[in-house]
Amino acid sequence: MSFVKLNNGHGPISTEVFLDTTIHCCFHKGETLGPRLNWLLGLFSWKGSSTYSQVEYGNVILATAQYCLRTLRELGSVAALMEHINHVLPAQHHKYKTWAFSLIRTLGRTEEERTRRADASLRRLLKFGTSAVEAHCDAPLADGTRCHWGKTGLHRKRDGEYVWKSPNCKSSNRACNVDGFFAEHRETFRSIKKEIDGIDAGLRTDELTQFSQVIGEALDDPSVLLNYHSGCRLLADAIIAVDSRDYRNFVTQNYKESRVLTKVLGQRCYYLPSNPEGGVQILEQDGESGSPSLMRES
Repeated sequence: MSFVKLNNGHGPISTEVFLDTTIHCCFHKGETLGPRLNWLLGLFSWKGSSTYSQVEYGNVILATAQYCLRTLRELGSVAALMEHINHVLPAQHHKYKTWAFSLIRTLGRTEEERTRRADASLRRLLKFGTSAVEAHCDAPLADGTRCHWGKTGLHRKRDGEYVWKSPNCKSSNRACNVDGFFAEHRETFRSIKKEIDGIDAGLRTDELTQFSQVIGEALDDPSVLLNYHSGCRLLADAIIAVDSRDYRNFVTQNYKESRVLTKVLGQRCYYLPSNPEGGVQILEQDGESGSPSLMRES
């Protein structure tokens, strides 16, 4: 199976689509993805997602916004912030470099005005919090894990400022149903592991290998997932995928793992490449080659 480019005559197999975390992040990428994303979502009358995606959104977008706001205030200008991100940040903070340019608006006649506007924009983004996930979806979100952090990870300080705190969940202080969710869908997770293990080691991504390992541990004891850093965090995309099981269509920017997950779940996988020339693509199913609603990439 391979991804092929859609043409304007494409018609989906059903009216609902599931948005994974990468798509919620896409809404901050502006003109590079905006028109294509809007066109694709316009093909569906119902858009859904998962409460677990709220946590992942917080860890990417809100954590970056928080870092940029704090550093902007320390350095005093957008220009100094960008210099710092480009030339000072070490490699392990790559996500800040990836997202800072999308999250910071630099319009303004003077550097002082640009800085003021960037500060206000980042504060609004943090205040809106994980509600951004709900804003682009129809209610309710899938909530198989009953993850509480998507709602409680954003804190308001005494001075009125909002801060995102990364999850620190422990099995000793059980606050969700991720272990019960895994137990309920044990066979689906087992099928995901089997599919991953059947992929040639040279073609298997590090994340897929990690999925297989964590699923294997959870098959013996689902409670290992309750420890966020060594458990559910390492299985995040697979958990979100299984939470999407009632949807026939799935859209992502993470094609390497999603092509495997959607195959197991029997879903149509839509993919938005970062390069606009890639258009909108779909994972071609067996027997679909040459379909009039698909246009193969050259």
